Amino acid sequence: MDDPSGATLSGAERAAFQRDGFVLPQLTVGAHHVVAMAAATAVLVRTAGPAAAGRIDDPHRAATGLDGNPFRACAADPSLHELIAPLLGSVGVLWRSVLLHAAEAAAPDGGWRAADAAWVPRPRVALAVRIALDRADRGNGCLRLLPRPHERLVRALRNTRARSGLAVASHEVDDAIVVEAVRDPGALTLYDIATLTCEPANRSGRPRAAVVFHYVPADARTRAAG
Repeated sequence: MDDPSGATLSGAERAAFQRDGFVLPQLTVGAHHVVAMAAATAVLVRTAGPAAAGRIDDPHRAATGLDGNPFRACAADPSLHELIAPLLGSVGVLWRSVLLHAAEAAAPDGGWRAADAAWVPRPRVALAVRIALDRADRGNGCLRLLPRPHERLVRALRNTRARSGLAVASHEVDDAIVVEAVRDPGALTLYDIATLTCEPANRSGRPRAAVVFHYVPADARTRAAG
């Protein structure tokens, strides 16, 4: 974080997370992390094309032509762990890392869905930490989130008993109850993986890259084993 000594959420931000399932804090990660991760993303785009995206847990894939792995360096930043610990209820462990890069107007709009929890150790407790690497706004399709109190307003959600595999078309959720995560490079979006999110298509011609770190409580495996 830019100011490690102040890397804590306010009481209002913690309350917002508990109420809505997500929070858009004012804190940002350090500029050095953003620059390094953006450079690594540029390498991936040059080698894999403008739609480059996916798992970046493999340090060799993420750091081609670079020294070290800037994604893992950011994910391991002690001040970031200090920030998310209260939301997880304990020290967090990085479970997986995903790079998102949307630059093709031909890509379809993504529907509403909760993150795939198949990879999460039992019990299903995981926090997504999304860091913008480019400016994300309505023009290039910033992430959209559905606050938990508004879920009851969506018919498809009222009529389902399980979220596993649930997908809701974009038009089935009223724009009036949606929060758009307009973010500058380095800005954070923190959300519970059970929160319904939507990844719109990017029709602007501007890149929209972000990295998403998924953390679980350090004792998740222990609790699951017990």
